[in-house]
Amino acid sequence: MKPQTIRLSPLLLLLPLLLSCASGRYMSGISAEQLGSIALVQPNSHQSYIDRDGNMGYNDSLSWRSVDLLTEQLMQSHLQIPQWIATTDGEIEEVWAFMDAVADHKTRRLADLPTSVVIDSLLIAHGYRYGLLVCANGFTRSNRNYGLSVATGVIVGVLTAILTLGSYVYVPLPNKGSSHIYAAIVDAQERRVVFYNRNTPDEAEPLEPKTLRKQINTLFKDFK
Repeated sequence: MKPQTIRLSPLLLLLPLLLSCASGRYMSGISAEQLGSIALVQPNSHQSYIDRDGNMGYNDSLSWRSVDLLTEQLMQSHLQIPQWIATTDGEIEEVWAFMDAVADHKTRRLADLPTSVVIDSLLIAHGYRYGLLVCANGFTRSNRNYGLSVATGVIVGVLTAILTLGSYVYVPLPNKGSSHIYAAIVDAQERRVVFYNRNTPDEAEPLEPKTLRKQINTLFKDFK
């Protein structure tokens, strides 16, 4: 079932920017094999769109498209995920807030960060001890805007070559898109984080399945 459109508060719309400063990888020493089944809590995504005139803003439909793609790719990963759990608007906000708290913590101290009571209760209610939380943010742009940006870059390159008599050529090329993924696995029984990781900024289309597949494989490559 397609999740209904939600309207996030202004504060929550800033959380993806805060998450971009997130701490690095954390592993508690427990392997994915030891965890067994992990429930996927419905991923959250904040995707922006640059229109033909260069205006950038949050796009609701692209964000939900990203949620669908993330869910599909995560369910196909090597992790043992038999089920994904749908969330309410309040639970979505709780996941964003918790991931922001994870981002604010130094990696070595994540073991001391208590998990969210709301998220723990959601997992336990569905019969799971461990849950995977995933947040993503990024942007994509219209083909016309990208084409104009490339053309502008070429012009700058030509002018640079002329002004420096060919001794220096600089052609700035725009990113077609950007994709960032943050993931945490929580233990609802002991109320702790057992895994956390994020990908480095990837200059790639956030709505391309192959991009997400590559990023997810990288996130969990050492978590077997």
